[in-house]
Amino acid sequence: MNATRPGLVHAAGQDLNSMTVAQRDALMKANVDGLKPLQVVGLRPPRPLVAWEFNLADPHDQKALDYLANRGVDLDMLGALLMASGLIGAGHGRPLSWITYAGAYYVAYLLKIVTGGAPLPHDVAGFVGGMQVYLGQQVYDVATMAAGCPGMPVGLDRIAASLRIHLPWGSPRLAGAVCVRALLAFRIWKHGEFGGNVERFRGLLQGLQ
Repeated sequence: MNATRPGLVHAAGQDLNSMTVAQRDALMKANVDGLKPLQVVGLRPPRPLVAWEFNLADPHDQKALDYLANRGVDLDMLGALLMASGLIGAGHGRPLSWITYAGAYYVAYLLKIVTGGAPLPHDVAGFVGGMQVYLGQQVYDVATMAAGCPGMPVGLDRIAASLRIHLPWGSPRLAGAVCVRALLAFRIWKHGEFGGNVERFRGLLQGLQ
């Protein structure tokens, strides 16, 4: 899962590395609570893999909201549709793995969607707890994993090039293409660099921990 833009409206130029975990969490909460997810565009590669991206916008941009409403996008139904999909929550019946890249904000926006726009939890423990309730235990961030690979470059485009991952079906515009590259990087590392054992990266999100 990924988002097309990072969605920062507060302290966009601030150095996150100079902040404490609690400060990063507070900044993430302010940004995510101040923006509204607009649309989910999906891609389903060969089962059981699923990837999607979603767009973000200022909730006060009524023009954009009206445009999407006129196109038949029901913003209030996004969370309900995901909950009913069987992918979210304890009732999905089978353990799932969630793969993201630099994922603290993207997980936060997904929580925002599935909770119907409820404010994010007030602290890191609450956020992680919410992540586990809706997504389960198997959440992995490719950006965090890249830091555990000696010599691996920074940035998903460079990581994909280093691993010889090509854009899916040759199209950079394909919905979910960024997500697919993150997913393929995870699979390559899991069965190569880390010998099938990636548990030490479980639940560690770039931009938060």
